[in-house]
Amino acid sequence: MDNNIDNVNKSYKKRRTAIFALIVAAMMITSTVLGFVGGFAANKFLGSNKADGVTSTSIPVASTTSSESGNMNVSNVVKSVKNSVVSIECESQSQAQINPLYDSGSSTSKSAGSGVIVTTDGYIVTNNHVVDGADKITVKTADEKSYTAKLVGVDSETDIAVIKIEAKGLKSATFGKSSTLEVGDEIVAIGNPLGELSGTVTNGIVSALSREVTIENETMNLIQTNASINAGNSGGGLFDKNGLLVGVVNAKAAGNNVEGIGFAIPIDTAKNVIEQIIDYGYVKGRVTSGLTLIDILDENTARQYSVNELGVYIYSVAEGSNAEKAGLKSGYIVKSVNGTKVESASDFKAVIKKLKVGDKIKVTVSNGMSEGSVEYKLSEKK
Repeated sequence: MDNNIDNVNKSYKKRRTAIFALIVAAMMITSTVLGFVGGFAANKFLGSNKADGVTSTSIPVASTTSSESGNMNVSNVVKSVKNSVVSIECESQSQAQINPLYDSGSSTSKSAGSGVIVTTDGYIVTNNHVVDGADKITVKTADEKSYTAKLVGVDSETDIAVIKIEAKGLKSATFGKSSTLEVGDEIVAIGNPLGELSGTVTNGIVSALSREVTIENETMNLIQTNASINAGNSGGGLFDKNGLLVGVVNAKAAGNNVEGIGFAIPIDTAKNVIEQIIDYGYVKGRVTSGLTLIDILDENTARQYSVNELGVYIYSVAEGSNAEKAGLKSGYIVKSVNGTKVESASDFKAVIKKLKVGDKIKVTVSNGMSEGSVEYKLSEKK
């Protein structure tokens, strides 16, 4: 099958960057009214995705729960944790032209987010969407010192990423237990809203627990809060009234009549992911199809990508993956997987998430002129 529509791949990076530039103000992604609050997407990661010389992880965890500890006021919480929160700036090279036949060079895109120091020697948790595609990651600590960070690893399913700076004696956050939270509990959010206001503090309450939210084709169970969350807060800390880290901020609801609906990844979910990324560079047991997909489901989007047919397109195929070996290429349209019709990237992902490493999948694709099917085994996502 010939790949005669691979211009989709070349244009994808520009399109994703443009989308995130728009939601900085509108904070809206398609019909979900949910927007990642910072970050951008592109095509490659910075640095190694495996930590060198790390055999185990030591993350500070509180020995008592919130109900067993004395409560602090907001001011005291901030004093105890503010030095564990950092601001993050990312740079990425993006293709200037959509049409691959014309090369007008590239441009540099910048975005900002937040992070939380989890070890005294420089491991920092943030969101996958904050650092995804970054060619350069710069971290600024509370004392205004700047560091170049290396990406250790990411987990798109939980929107967690870990980066590393070369520093010692840092103030690390102490992990609490999000399972002890109750609706109505007071919380404090600290981050870098708008990419310019590092160390900004907002407070509120836990509005809901285990709120099921779908963002970028990933369904997550998140903490909902009414604390003010803005662009750039992504990756920042959500702390309880004892100064314990109970969540990692990652999203907010948006719309003309929407206020005070922010979300954070529960620390009980994030902790195991953080530890595995630090120890192994990835989360064990995650399956990958080797494909990155993009929805082109309306005429405006089709014109943006210079394609004639609507559908779920293969944006990229991981180099050396079983998908590549099976013959799948960028620009093909995915029609079905294991007999299930694919009408969106989330349809494809829903099938894959039910499978395990080593399972076979059958993918039916079109190149715009003919259809064909390939079979291959799922591998572990590293």
